Amino acid sequence: MLDLVFTDEPNMIDNVGVMSCLGNSDHKVLFWTADVKVNPTVDSKCVRDYRRGNYDAMRKDLRSVNWNEALQGTTCEAWSVFKQQLSDVVSEHIPERKFPNGRKRKAIWMTGTARHS
Repeated sequence: MLDLVFTDEPNMIDNVGVMSCLGNSDHKVLFWTADVKVNPTVDSKCVRDYRRGNYDAMRKDLRSVNWNEALQGTTCEAWSVFKQQLSDVVSEHIPERKFPNGRKRKAIWMTGTARHS
């Protein structure tokens, strides 16, 4: 009989025990307690707050670009130029909002009716 629990920390597994046989089998069920500690991170996640964006200024900046000149070259080159222009305008006119990683948000489908059923 060979029963192993692998871990990279010597004191992580505690309170190992053997229960009765599993059904009609001669195999027994093992149980143990694992001492696991998780260090919460305090990093925050930045997302763009599109509701507070200055879209008039974005339109003005995008209209000021000479697109005929900017989009010359291959399709890949034109796409890179367009993507960079748009990214620059978004960075300038759409503010960022920080959310702490540890904060859990309610699922959009988790209504009061779903929670109480």
